[in-house]
Amino acid sequence: MYFNALYIGLGTLLLTHLSLTVIPYYAAQVHAGAWADETLWWHCVHHAPTPVITVQYIGTALGFGLFWALSYLHLLQINGVWSYSIHDLFIWLGLLWLLARTDHACLLLPDVFTQALLWWGLIQLSVKTPELLSSTLWAMAGVYLCGRLIQFFGKLWFALPLVGLGDVKLLVAITPWLGSSALLYVLCLACVLCFLSQAYQQRSWRPKGACAFGPYLVSAAWLVWWCPHPFVL
Repeated sequence: MYFNALYIGLGTLLLTHLSLTVIPYYAAQVHAGAWADETLWWHCVHHAPTPVITVQYIGTALGFGLFWALSYLHLLQINGVWSYSIHDLFIWLGLLWLLARTDHACLLLPDVFTQALLWWGLIQLSVKTPELLSSTLWAMAGVYLCGRLIQFFGKLWFALPLVGLGDVKLLVAITPWLGSSALLYVLCLACVLCFLSQAYQQRSWRPKGACAFGPYLVSAAWLVWWCPHPFVL
């Protein structure tokens, strides 16, 4: 119990530092014209400014730590694809949070996060429920193919991709964690959240323009994971 509390505390401090210090520095480099690859991310990790302890910093750390602790207690009640450990939660909650923060800051979903989320989920799935691995891989391939087709026809008919490649990769990455049958719920819920949020911000029931879809996908994935969901394998 004490080890879990210490793990959550230290993990929360790390994620808060990455979220409030490294990601803004990373976004500034991207906006300045830097090539947004994995090398840039690790450069920003090593050269980000020293964090300033503010009320926002402390509040974010406490809020995420509480969310992580409640999620850990929630583990005993959910029927997921496989049983999550506290280390799995660090990957699941932490990487999704960082992805949402980065997309909001610079409209990017870095592969360094998405691939880590994908491969950790696949490894855990293959170890804990290997009988689901084959169907999950087929579902991931189908999601990626559908996403690329939507991009292709969107550019062909509307001169817009309609969905970003990073969003497609994120949907693929969460498949091993939630199960293929939950993806439609995640996508539909994300679309609803995006529409309501943009309608409120623009004060219009016909919102226009592009927006960062990653935070809505992350919110939808968390909500689907938290809710009683017999539709998840």
